[in-house]
Amino acid sequence: MAKSTRKNSISKYEDHSFYCLNCGHKGIPIWRHRGHLHSKNHRKALYCPYCKTTVNHIEVRNFEEVEKFKENFNKGLYKEEAMESIMYIKNESLKEIV
Repeated sequence: MAKSTRKNSISKYEDHSFYCLNCGHKGIPIWRHRGHLHSKNHRKALYCPYCKTTVNHIEVRNFEEVEKFKENFNKGLYKEEAMESIMYIKNESLKEIV
């Protein structure tokens, strides 16, 4: 009986993929409640294991959104936003130290 309860609680979640705006790699996925939807192209500051820093990532939920992200990334549409994100996060972390 306990096993089916666990299965039901797990099925309430789904993983959401995040892609780094700085390097374009797929970041660490986050498990969210199925009903917990953000707007399309939601941004979230996450640590990127490829860039070795915290930077905004874009949330994608399906194959079409991944393809659109890759297309826009290759066009360079996220470069400025990525740099602003890195600078903002660095400045915020410096404020915490002082």
